Amino acid sequence: DLSVTMKLLLLIYSLSSLTFAALLAEGDAAFKKRGEKDQAQKAVEIYQQLSQQSPQDAQLLWRVAMANHFVGMRYLDSREQRLEIYERGYLAGKRSVELKPNCAPCHFWTAVALALYSQERGIFSSLAYLPEVQEYLESTIKLDPTYASGGAYRILGRIQEALPGILGGDNDKALDYYEKSVDIAPKEPLNYLFLVKLHQELGSPSEIVHAIIEKASRLPEPADEFVESRESLFEIKQIAETQGVFALNPAIASR
Repeated sequence: DLSVTMKLLLLIYSLSSLTFAALLAEGDAAFKKRGEKDQAQKAVEIYQQLSQQSPQDAQLLWRVAMANHFVGMRYLDSREQRLEIYERGYLAGKRSVELKPNCAPCHFWTAVALALYSQERGIFSSLAYLPEVQEYLESTIKLDPTYASGGAYRILGRIQEALPGILGGDNDKALDYYEKSVDIAPKEPLNYLFLVKLHQELGSPSEIVHAIIEKASRLPEPADEFVESRESLFEIKQIAETQGVFALNPAIASR
């Protein structure tokens, strides 16, 4: 009976969709706990599995790039393993951009994955891929400058800071990018950390450094899932202590 067959097919499709959604939610929940190695690796495995089942799903592919970058940076000691996971993240991200060109997360995580992959391969590879990385970041800004709390501006600033002047690096441009990230996401500790550390390296007046630290130290504690933000706020408070900012303004230390 054709109607019975159709009903069975619809039931199978419905169950499959529910399983897919449940797995995706499980992967997202694991990534929120990425400060734990096993949870970060679980997220990578789930996203990778789902992306193989649905290779045309851009939302899954950028998640592969996102999770792979974190595991590679935090938990892999072997250069070969990092190269493999970064390349897998980059290829997934690149495919997500092809499938969904107007997707800010697709461009952003592809940029991150490619930057890490090329850096792992060496200085000449980093320089060769730099224009492509910058293009993905500029596209992220055009699509959604607020994504990842101004993350594209942060990375563009880091590029300007890391490049030697002879290759186009410019600390003033780096500061400008970091300041833009602060303007866009004033509650993100990462933005202040990048900004204050560069000011310190440049020997900027202590008044500037202290003003940034004071403002950042007043930020509320980020939720547990924002691992990098929590770590950045902790580091800012350590800098504040070494700089004597808490001694100048004891009210900040109590926060």
